[in-house]
Amino acid sequence: MNIILTSIGVFILINAIVAWSVKKPATTKEGFFLADRKIPMLNMAFSVSATFLYAFGIFASVFAYAKGWAGVTWLMIPNLIALTAVGIIGYHLLGDDKLKKGFNFTEVMKSKYENPTLTWFFTIVYLLAAVYAITANLTGLGIVAEYIAPGMNYVSILTVMSIVVLGYTLWGGLKTSIKTDAVQMILLLFVAIVGAIIVVTKVGGFGTVIDNWTTAKPAGLFDPSVLWIPGILLLALLTGSATASNDLYQRVYALNDRSKVIKTFFLGGVFLIITMAGLGLMAGSLFSTELVPPKPHLASTMALQEFGGVAFLTLFVVALMCAAASTIDSALNSAGSIVSNDLVKSKDPVKTGRIVICIVMLGSFLLAWAKIDLWILLTTFGLLRLVIIAPTLYTIISKKVTKTDGWFILTGIATDIVFLVLSKSKTITVSPVQEAYIGVLIPVMFIIGGKAYQKLKR
Repeated sequence: MNIILTSIGVFILINAIVAWSVKKPATTKEGFFLADRKIPMLNMAFSVSATFLYAFGIFASVFAYAKGWAGVTWLMIPNLIALTAVGIIGYHLLGDDKLKKGFNFTEVMKSKYENPTLTWFFTIVYLLAAVYAITANLTGLGIVAEYIAPGMNYVSILTVMSIVVLGYTLWGGLKTSIKTDAVQMILLLFVAIVGAIIVVTKVGGFGTVIDNWTTAKPAGLFDPSVLWIPGILLLALLTGSATASNDLYQRVYALNDRSKVIKTFFLGGVFLIITMAGLGLMAGSLFSTELVPPKPHLASTMALQEFGGVAFLTLFVVALMCAAASTIDSALNSAGSIVSNDLVKSKDPVKTGRIVICIVMLGSFLLAWAKIDLWILLTTFGLLRLVIIAPTLYTIISKKVTKTDGWFILTGIATDIVFLVLSKSKTITVSPVQEAYIGVLIPVMFIIGGKAYQKLKR
């Protein structure tokens, strides 16, 4: 219990200091939603990494313990690819004189297609993505806190986290979020690297850990047991998550430097996989001991609890809280930006954004209270994001699109959703990998069909 209470105190102190450094509350639209488009590259790389880490910090432990080194590697590779892909999309966005002045990706859809129905759909997907990210992070943090301090009330942890993140997000908007992200990600990297060194050293060294890990989980990188799940499945789900992540597009606009955007997002991906590698190595170290975690989610936590000492375990819990906070504040900013800029016309978009942020936080808190399984959250909300991968890429790459393109895209998305509902309800039977990739390909077929239809009409 003392570890959790101390961790909460340190977490509150860190974020209070960083929020205090933003001397005045953000009052302008540019300031609140895009940090005045003046964020340095390194700060942004840390923020991008922290934003996209969320529950995947927990999954690093899961796949490392359940699938071995190849499992956690197949978590790292798609993450790096996904963030780099958003950097490439951002490069195209910032190269368009009209689009680079935007606030989020729904404005791109509205500008190019002039189709309110299509814009509304993208808006809904982005809002659901925000709710999913917040819910997954609150749930994951609650699971770890309950394990470390069984007497700690799950809802109490959710409440503290929600209030702290909501407070500094309402105060300074995206600027505060990016500042706290940078501090939080530095702490996460430190804990992942130093924690892994401490644990590995105490259980016999790197060679011993790798030998015992590979003996217990011998699957190689291209073994079908890890290649398909998590490998190929996560490649689709994470690419979908990234390209459907409006909070990442906000960071593209806040960086506002085309020459640095790809490098920034790639660097963020590197920070991310270093963190995951450290957490995975800690989880894999348990195979050099007699310890067995009650759940794979808790393997890294158990390793640090046993070998890191009270001080480092406390730091680890603070780091997990920081990881969750980074994603939550980004998702809240994204939701506020979408609604106040695209759905609700208001004389005071900042005030509207703050109200939306409070509503989304409350809804996500209630969902997290229900303790929905993390993998269910990923494969449900992640699959929903898949339907907009192809439309997003097509919209960015194409120099000219038409209203007819928009209607074909909308029809493809609707068809895709019907397929995913039938698949999830077991009305039709497909494997998780087939489900993911069919979900990506259906909109592609409608985009191609739309181009063919327009060509025949000429």
